[in-house]
Amino acid sequence: PDPPRDLQIDVASGKLVHLDWQAPHSGRISGYRLTVVPLSEQDETVIKNINIDASEEFPFTLRDLTPGGSYEIQLQSVYQEKPSNLFLSANFTTKPNTPGRFIVWFRNETTLLVLWQPPYPAGIFDQYKVSIEPKDAQKSVLYVEKESEPPGPAQAAFYGLVPGRAYNISVQTVSHNQISAPTEAQYRTVPLPPTNITVIKETVTSNSFDVTWLPPQSLSEFDRYQVSLGLRSSIPKVITKDSPRIAHFSENLYPGKTYEVVVKTVSGNVASWPVSGNVTTRPLPVLNLTATAGKTGEINVQWVANNNSVQDSYMVKYLDLEAFNSDGSVQVVQDTQVHLENLLDGRNYTITVIAMSKDVSGEENIVYQPTRPAPPVIGVLEAISGKKLNVSWKSDVTSRQDSYKVVWTRNDTKEKQEAVTRNNWLLLENLYPGAGYEIKVSAISFGLLSEPHFYHHTVYPLAPESVQIAKASNATLILTWTRPHDSLIDNYIVRYRPINSSFWREMVVVNATSTEIRDLVAGERYVVRVSTISNKVESVDIQELEQTMYPNSIESVSHILGSYNITFKLATPSGRIDYYIIVYNTVREPTQQNSKQVLASNKTRVGEIVNVVIDGLTPGELYSFRFYAVSHNLRSEGIGVQIRTMPVINSVINIVTDEHETRTLGVKYTPTPRRNVVFDRYRFQLVSDPSIPAQEKLYNDTSRLVIFDHLVPGRLYNISIWTVSGGVHSLPIIREVRLYPEPVRSLSALKTRDTEITLVWEMPYGDKDGYEITYLDPQTSNRLIRNKTFTEKISFFGLKPHQNYSFEVTTISGIGTGTVLRSSPVSQTFTTLESIPGRVAIFNSIDVKPNEITLQWALPPSEQNGILTGFKISYYIKGNQVLKYQLFEPHDTQGTIYNLIPGKTYVFHIQAHTKVGPGHKAVWEEQMPIWPPPSPAENVFATEVSHTSTTIKIRFRKNYFSNVYGPVIAYSVIVSEDYSQDTNTLDLPSWYEVRKKSLWPPYQATEPYYPFNGTVVEDFTIGNEECAANYNVRKYCNGPLKPGATFKVKIRAFTTPEKFTDTVYSYSITTDPDNTALLLGIFLPLSFLLMLAMVVFLLRYKRVSPFRRIKKAPKTLHHINGKEDTMSISESELVTSRPIKLKDFSEHYRIMSADSDFRFSEEFELLKHVGRDKPAGVGRSGTFIALDRILQHITKYDYVDIFGIVYEMRKERVWMCNKSKYDLLPQQQYICIHQCLLCVLEGKEDLLDSPRAEMHDNQGFEGD
Repeated sequence: PDPPRDLQIDVASGKLVHLDWQAPHSGRISGYRLTVVPLSEQDETVIKNINIDASEEFPFTLRDLTPGGSYEIQLQSVYQEKPSNLFLSANFTTKPNTPGRFIVWFRNETTLLVLWQPPYPAGIFDQYKVSIEPKDAQKSVLYVEKESEPPGPAQAAFYGLVPGRAYNISVQTVSHNQISAPTEAQYRTVPLPPTNITVIKETVTSNSFDVTWLPPQSLSEFDRYQVSLGLRSSIPKVITKDSPRIAHFSENLYPGKTYEVVVKTVSGNVASWPVSGNVTTRPLPVLNLTATAGKTGEINVQWVANNNSVQDSYMVKYLDLEAFNSDGSVQVVQDTQVHLENLLDGRNYTITVIAMSKDVSGEENIVYQPTRPAPPVIGVLEAISGKKLNVSWKSDVTSRQDSYKVVWTRNDTKEKQEAVTRNNWLLLENLYPGAGYEIKVSAISFGLLSEPHFYHHTVYPLAPESVQIAKASNATLILTWTRPHDSLIDNYIVRYRPINSSFWREMVVVNATSTEIRDLVAGERYVVRVSTISNKVESVDIQELEQTMYPNSIESVSHILGSYNITFKLATPSGRIDYYIIVYNTVREPTQQNSKQVLASNKTRVGEIVNVVIDGLTPGELYSFRFYAVSHNLRSEGIGVQIRTMPVINSVINIVTDEHETRTLGVKYTPTPRRNVVFDRYRFQLVSDPSIPAQEKLYNDTSRLVIFDHLVPGRLYNISIWTVSGGVHSLPIIREVRLYPEPVRSLSALKTRDTEITLVWEMPYGDKDGYEITYLDPQTSNRLIRNKTFTEKISFFGLKPHQNYSFEVTTISGIGTGTVLRSSPVSQTFTTLESIPGRVAIFNSIDVKPNEITLQWALPPSEQNGILTGFKISYYIKGNQVLKYQLFEPHDTQGTIYNLIPGKTYVFHIQAHTKVGPGHKAVWEEQMPIWPPPSPAENVFATEVSHTSTTIKIRFRKNYFSNVYGPVIAYSVIVSEDYSQDTNTLDLPSWYEVRKKSLWPPYQATEPYYPFNGTVVEDFTIGNEECAANYNVRKYCNGPLKPGATFKVKIRAFTTPEKFTDTVYSYSITTDPDNTALLLGIFLPLSFLLMLAMVVFLLRYKRVSPFRRIKKAPKTLHHINGKEDTMSISESELVTSRPIKLKDFSEHYRIMSADSDFRFSEEFELLKHVGRDKPAGVGRSGTFIALDRILQHITKYDYVDIFGIVYEMRKERVWMCNKSKYDLLPQQQYICIHQCLLCVLEGKEDLLDSPRAEMHDNQGFEGD
């Protein structure tokens, strides 16, 4: 029957779906067959087949489905238990179950986070749909994926909401396009809190207060305010949103206590975060306030706290009653007393004390108290005479007083006197000289007496009498005097100072009437004083005396000789020196005296050197000198010395050295003139070597050359030359000279390699600092290379192999100085050894053909590193490590490699060789081209086998075309009736394009294919296909030829899909004429009888037709994935058979079955394409047929070809030796054949307990 139509699906719920459809337009039906296929992975229900009678009422209801599940339904019409060939198919999804209850897991002013339970039972669903109304959120609809199976609680958050607003939230499950019924609830966001809670200060008393506040600063929805005190027992006050924002509190409040006022906004039942403020009631006043005066500027205040109030501190205000326009001062204390300081002295103050609680003040309490005046300060005590003293004082300008009290007491007799005055001074009379007194002065204000100011004063004692100097020397002075009358004294004091100094030196306390002053400075003039002391007070009258001390003589004299002057160094004596006098004359003429006066500096210290220069002297002359010190015109004792001046030398000095005379130096000089100098000889000395004796020449010696011999080569010498007068040398002429060092000896090569030479030599005699080695480097255009070493050995690395190097070694002395000298050089030539050559610089191809390549190369002479023995080129196919090589002569610069495989990519390595070995590799990579096959000979073409009126059977062979330019991969047949046209084009016309033309031009009869699989001859029939049905399927079709026409044929061979070569045309072939009309009259009755026989035959047999062999152009098959083993007989290019020798079959089976039958799977892939158009149904039968053929074959031959046998069988039936086209391992029956044959070859076919259980457990078996 025809299938039903107009299928309609109505998903009613999670378990019910209504289906409706219409009967077919034509034909008869008895019912319907409905198949319900679950599509969801989580759905555990099975496929349902439901038979529905045509008389049942519609719509039809599917029940007991899985909520949220997806289903495919297939609906067929049924007539007499036969379903329609076609069916209606549709997919649908049932509604998923509704989620469980949900709650708000977190909320704030702009966010709601909801948490819900999954549906129960869960059913099937993919995700949740969560939505919110009003749509204020950043995303008002959210989709939440199901995270686990079975599902657990899920959550979603909405952001950017309005504070305090009520929102309706729904949660639904989603399964594909179906959405469940919602689970809904309403929640509010948290409203914004109020702001700026303020207490109204005017309303605050000891037991009441009022507060006010401001609404939220931003948009927020709320109904009312809730105001409460921060107490658990407090009942909150509710203020509607539009009422005045003020709250009054007056019940159960305590004075001075702090209360927390909390205000919230409320939206529905959701309150905002609280905003709080503290309010403190006024405390009660203090009790028993008192004040007393303390020290100057201080008042002590005390009080008692009120126990019926809370207070944390007290504010104390105090103010001077007489002050104008002053607010006074304030202190805050925590104790019930305060000590006021820094008050104005002598003032009357009003003092106020206020109880405080949290900076809230109570009522005031006041008391009055004056301060003491400031004590006066005694300023001036002026002695009027020996017995009167005027005392004055000063008072603080900030203190007020009306009078002063003065009391004075003598210390030794305790006699006391006092007086009161309004003045700031008082004259004290009848005082005793040298006596000490205590004086007290106090101020009086408001009857309060200030602290007294004390002052101790001693009256001046009388001065000593009859002061005189009894004895004096250059460092000592003795004084005497007499005691004064009618005066108290304790001791005497003696002072003295140099006359030019203002600093007095004081002696230790003197109790007698005489004293000795010691350690005075010689040559100094002093002033001396003597006075009396009483209570550390010195007498006013002073007696002074003056005295001069004798100077000391010069302690020592040293000198520095010069040629024209002498510098004397005088050791300064102790004491004062005004100047020095030096008297001198020559010893030869003592009467001709000279003198020099030198001022002395009194800043010099004892023993310090004073330099005196006496110039204008004659070089080399003997003089007499005498020295004196003078102070205040007094001269010291003298000191005398005799000294000779230094001679001079004015000669010209030349030093003579030679690099070949390394142990001798000479000194040449000119004579010094004797007009103004006195000397008797010359002296020459090598100062740097004291072991070499000095040499001398008389002033009148005519030989002006001095020779120093047996010296050390390379050594630095200092030469000094003097003139000598009476044993006194002149200043020397100094010359510094270095002798040439000795050259090295026995230069040789200790070690020689290809890139390394180590040189050694013998150490030369004498001083040296190192060696310099030079050579020309051929690697850098013969640049001169310099090296230094400090030992008798040096190694050179990185040299060129097989190269001559000339080394030159020089001894160096004086490195790092200005006197560096080099010895005569020693040179020697050495040759490095041969080495492997370097890398070929140029290596590339110059001519490439499909099977040969010509390469060129070049090796620079600098990279040969020795004598070349030849070149070696190694090559291999890229990806294949089988290596080949070819050798070339050393003079070759190019070469050709033959017998290469076209189309392959080759890697070429070239190495130059010396006798040491091969050099570094140079690499060239080249892909060999593929050319069209070479044109066959003119006598090579296709030949006729037979022909009919619409077909021609031709024959051609595999050896028509050579594989030299690349393997032939496919063939095609070109047919032409008009063979005068050119065929050298890839895209020839097809049969469809030429069939309607009167004269057929060349056309391609078939798609390219490869026929030579195990054969070398191909018979091809032209015109044996029905092409009408294949017009839109493929381009080329082997359609029937024209009857009675003459054709010629070419064979075209391809090496690539674009490269080809054709044979020449074959001989002309003519098809038979068409005699269909004649034959129709003869065979029509015969055909009718034949049809009757065929009907009878069909009724007796189930098969429609016997096996037929229809020859079709096989598809190209490449052997790509097949794995080979070494025991197999060689195969042809395309795999149609794989014979295996019986003696190697066991090893072949082991290789094929390794890695879980991996190679069996690969080999079976090559059979899958064979016989796709053949009927099926012979899996097990084909296995037994193949085994039977194999067992018969091995009795005659020593090999077996299981692959070829199965290949031939599958060309007739595609499922031969195959388990099932749905099986995951389709090769099991193919493997079973190998296992059975292996059992037979091992003689175990009759053993029931064979260890190979699989021989009796065919995995390829499939029940009917």
